[in-house]
Amino acid sequence: MKNFINSDLSLEDLLKLFSTFSKIEANKNTIYTLEASSTELEGEGIIYLPDVGGLSALFKKDQIPSEETVVSEKTIDIIILNGVGTPGIAKELAIVLNSQVYESGKNKFFIPTEPGTDGLGNADNFNYASTQIIVYSSSEASVVNAANELKDIIGVGNIDIREDEAAGSDIIIILGADYSPGSDVEAEPVEISGIVEMVILNGEGTARLASTVQGILEGHFNTDSKVIEVTETRDADNWGYTQTEIIIYTDGEGINAFAEQIQERLGAGIIKKSDNNIDDVDMTIILGSDYTSQ
Repeated sequence: MKNFINSDLSLEDLLKLFSTFSKIEANKNTIYTLEASSTELEGEGIIYLPDVGGLSALFKKDQIPSEETVVSEKTIDIIILNGVGTPGIAKELAIVLNSQVYESGKNKFFIPTEPGTDGLGNADNFNYASTQIIVYSSSEASVVNAANELKDIIGVGNIDIREDEAAGSDIIIILGADYSPGSDVEAEPVEISGIVEMVILNGEGTARLASTVQGILEGHFNTDSKVIEVTETRDADNWGYTQTEIIIYTDGEGINAFAEQIQERLGAGIIKKSDNNIDDVDMTIILGSDYTSQ
C-alpha cells in the first residue's frame, strides 16, 4: 500500500482508515469539489494543491434530512375542546401548541384558531373532571408519541386511543377541571362596598351555561371572602344573544371596576348601565354566543 499512497500514516492506521471507508454505503456519499492550484516542484513535476480553506464552508452546508427524519417530523392536527367552561382556555393552549417546532423549524402541532374554523370549541358538557387526550390515528407511531408529548406540555391528561374510530383530526383534547393554564395572571381584586348581588341569564342556549358560569365566578371572586352572591340563574328572554351583557344597576363604590374584572374573567361582553332592575339586584349578566365561541 505504501507503494501507491504517499502518507505519513502508519500501515496500521491506513488499514483502519480504508476499513472505515469500506463500510460507507455508496448511495449515502456526497461529492464536493475543492478549488485547487497547480505548482511545480523540483524533481516531482506539477502537483495540485487543494484549497483546504474551503473545507469549513463545506461542513456548514445544510444537511439533507434522512428519510427517517422526514417521516418522524409529522405535523399533528389537533382539535381542542373546552370541557369546563372557563373562557379562553382552549385558545390559550392552542397558541402554546402552535408555537412548538422541530429542530428543522417545522411545526409539531396545528390547531386552526381563526373564526369559522373547527380547531376550537366546547365539549358536549362542561363537567369534565379530567383532561382527555383522544388519539384517532393510533396506527402512526408519531401520533402516539405526540400524545405523550402533549401530556407533558399540558401537565395532565388521560390518553385514550380509539383504534376503530375516525375523526377530523389526529388528536382531540378535551380540557377538564384538572387543567390549569400556566399563563393565567390574576388581576388585583377591586375594593367594593358590600356583597354584589347578581342574576346570570343564559342567552345562548347551551345547557347549564348560567350555572356553570356561576361556579366559575364564585370560585374566582369568593376565594378569600364572599364578594358576589348569585341570587338566581335562568334562561334569558331568548337564546339569540350574540354578545354577552354585563348590566349594572347601582353606582356603588368600585362597581364599574368590578364589572370590568368580570368582563376580563369571562373574556367577552360589554358593560352597560340600566334603571330597569326587575330582579332588584346590583348586576345582571346575560351570556351570549361570544362567550361560548371562545
